[in-house]
Amino acid sequence: MGKYRTEPQVQGAGGNFYRVTGSSRIRGAADRVDGWSPYHADLLGFCEAGAWEHDLRQFMPPASLRSSLAALLAAGLIECLEDPQELLAA
Repeated sequence: MGKYRTEPQVQGAGGNFYRVTGSSRIRGAADRVDGWSPYHADLLGFCEAGAWEHDLRQFMPPASLRSSLAALLAAGLIECLEDPQELLAA
């Protein structure tokens, strides 16, 4: 094995699951985010189908990810599911 070998990641291990809320699907809802940036739009798109935090880290710089998540959560456009069992019940 190469020196860059890593342990396989289990989906959801050590991370949260983010998905869009019902109110984010309303036309113009995204305009509620102050300082809308391309990162916000990208993150909202990723969360449309649901995304694990670990996967989001692969596509966005850490500081941008944290601030974008905070902005979208505060605006009520995405929600965070900390318990994977919630996904099965939905």
